[in-house]
Amino acid sequence: MFPSAYDLKEYYLAPQGQAVANLLLRRFASWWPDADLKGEIMIGAGYALPYLSASRGPRKLYALLSGRMGAMAWPAGGPQRCVLADHGVWPLPAASVDYVVMVHELEYAEDPAGVLDEAWRVLKPEGRLMLVVPNRTGLWARAEATPFGHGRPFTSTQLHDLLRDGNFVVERMTGALLAPPFKRASLNKRISPVVELVAPLCAALCGVIVAEASKRLYAPIRGKPKAVAVKPAIIWGETLPQGN
Repeated sequence: MFPSAYDLKEYYLAPQGQAVANLLLRRFASWWPDADLKGEIMIGAGYALPYLSASRGPRKLYALLSGRMGAMAWPAGGPQRCVLADHGVWPLPAASVDYVVMVHELEYAEDPAGVLDEAWRVLKPEGRLMLVVPNRTGLWARAEATPFGHGRPFTSTQLHDLLRDGNFVVERMTGALLAPPFKRASLNKRISPVVELVAPLCAALCGVIVAEASKRLYAPIRGKPKAVAVKPAIIWGETLPQGN
């Protein structure tokens, strides 16, 4: 099942969705305080509108929704900054974005590696990525009444390897949403924030994995070196000596 933008909007207006957004925003704020976000541009890929709306760091915020999700007016007042884009095909120039927040995106992509390649392409050198995906070993990946119960969940090892292969450096990774997906508003307000305090110690049981990664400009050389024939280098008509 692929959620529509309307379905996700309704979810985040409900008590459980509001509690989820608040808990994840606390994690985001601890890693990316608004005062430390010196870059100009942040984009949200997937459905990151609740998280973009709370950001007070970068001056320019844009949302990229998958064409399969459908259009969404955002923000409510002022010029629209929400764009439809296919997975892995973003209408942005290379090295033009400082921060990417990716929520409800990677688990629904047919080619997750391609999505990360596109994030790498649009990020500036040393640009940073914040990523949230359902945790394969957590309860939320089995809760079909939530958006985290659909699509492809990941383990922390799978996500780490996917980011590494996409030329990202994983700066930190942890779990979030340790409490079960309560439907009652009172439980979400009273129990979930208290349980969340120990979420980093129980990452395997958490509902989602939260990761921060930075763009790596040079890929490592893997495998054994091969012997190659080296031609003499010629600069300004002179042949330079070659090493032995």
